[in-house]
Amino acid sequence: MRLLVATPLYPPEPGGPATYAKLLEEHLPERGIRVKVVPFSLVRHHLPGIRHVLYALQLLRYAFQADVIFVQDTFSVGFPAVCVAWITRKPLVLRVPGDYAWEQGVQRFGVSEGIDEFQTKRYGLRVETLRSVQRFVASRADLVIAPSKYFGRIVEGWGVDRNRLRVIYNGIDLDIDVEEPGNVPKGRIAVTVGRLTPWKGIKKLIQLMEEVPDWTLVVVGDGPQRQELKREALALGVAQRVLFVGAVSRARMYGWCKRADAFLLNSSFESFSFQVVEAMYAGVPVITTSVGSLPELIEDSVEGVLCTPDDMSAFKAALTSTESDKATWMDRTERAQLKAREFSIENTLNKLESEILKLV
Repeated sequence: MRLLVATPLYPPEPGGPATYAKLLEEHLPERGIRVKVVPFSLVRHHLPGIRHVLYALQLLRYAFQADVIFVQDTFSVGFPAVCVAWITRKPLVLRVPGDYAWEQGVQRFGVSEGIDEFQTKRYGLRVETLRSVQRFVASRADLVIAPSKYFGRIVEGWGVDRNRLRVIYNGIDLDIDVEEPGNVPKGRIAVTVGRLTPWKGIKKLIQLMEEVPDWTLVVVGDGPQRQELKREALALGVAQRVLFVGAVSRARMYGWCKRADAFLLNSSFESFSFQVVEAMYAGVPVITTSVGSLPELIEDSVEGVLCTPDDMSAFKAALTSTESDKATWMDRTERAQLKAREFSIENTLNKLESEILKLV
């Protein structure tokens, strides 16, 4: 069995698709499935359009020898993968990590609505073109995988027949190395992890630092908002207590979680959060939002605390309670560590292998 993996992100690039691609590459060969990963980074330096053609040619080099093409994107690698699957007559599996049209709309085209409201509204030509391509790619896949029940409902709204749709939670390899971070700030540390994009809500967390002078915020990850967020920290006078460490190895990221006094994620959308599960397993208090798939990972006040996105008064209350109510948080973190084991890599790979083999 030979699996060709088309992925928009690949380590050391941050993000769920990068983590998932590495998971497949490292663990499927143990099950007799040979994996070839083709990352989009091979062609990203070229101009738009040209890079997509070049990426399709990269895929085509390996597609004839593959049994199944597995794609982790609905646009940049998704459309080329659909073309290659059609040319080679290979089954196509699409894992949908997020709504690409919404993400690009928020970052580039003035979309201000959340992802749920976005599904029912209409926008300008550029956003609608992205949405059309996304739905076309999903319609051409033999199997569509959603990483949570919540996101499965969104994908079904794109017109994907539920007979071709499966919900398979992202597997987390919990055998994680720990690399001690350098330059650890003094005092209490809150860590947030993810791509620096508007829906991660990091600007609000920086603003929160004005209210909690005993805390330092460590921002792990990189992305298009990096310079804007740095300017925000300078403007608010908290730059000395906001540490941008950039994209780091998984071992270093986990090391930050182990050293932290709290893990914060002020996200307005999550199809599935590797970082939240890893923080749960690290035993750090987790304070995040009640959106997307996050309530499937954490029950409020049981394994952590869920807040409304951008409700910094609720985040502040939860954050300060990690100091004032240590006994409650000790119970929550113990429960979170047990819950994290439910999202094991073994469970994910068993389900994924079963579905892929049905296509061959």
